[in-house]
Amino acid sequence: KDSIWVGYSLGSRHLLTLCLKHPTNKWRAILSGVNPGIEDETEKLQRYLADLEIAKQLSGLTNDECGFYDFLSRWTSLAIFQPREAASEDLQTRISNRPECLAASLVNSSIGVQANLWPDIDRLQGNFTVISGGADAKYLQIAKRMESFMINHPGLSLNLKIIDGLGHAAIFDRPQILIDAVVAMSNA
Repeated sequence: KDSIWVGYSLGSRHLLTLCLKHPTNKWRAILSGVNPGIEDETEKLQRYLADLEIAKQLSGLTNDECGFYDFLSRWTSLAIFQPREAASEDLQTRISNRPECLAASLVNSSIGVQANLWPDIDRLQGNFTVISGGADAKYLQIAKRMESFMINHPGLSLNLKIIDGLGHAAIFDRPQILIDAVVAMSNA
């Protein structure tokens, strides 16, 4: 009841799924870089196949190889993450992951195999903050669409926070934004 749940990217999608599995709970959740799902079945399949290709690349790497570092450097330079303020610190955190675990996550948790949650968004109850980097065009559009789905629903409060000039990893570039969101929610 008093907990504040926080998720980033895939974690925020899993959190959104949890919230929808228990729609009568009065959730307090912060979702950063969330995507409720892919609506088009062809697009879902394409995404899953793309994730399988990335998983295949990861499966051949180990933490000891510079190949994993190179993979992560390329991954974090993708347009979705740009611009970055804390790229080197983020890369050092990501290098602690195990390539085979990341590959398994892509295979088993790809948004291409997960349910489309858009039709159920208005069943949520509680207080939600959705955070998006202003330079992350795709997820900014998703966040604004979520706001339009969630606004003016009884029992549901939504606070949309757009972090100007940052991409998908905005909460890692400016962690104070996430801290402020948690504090604001705990005081609400």
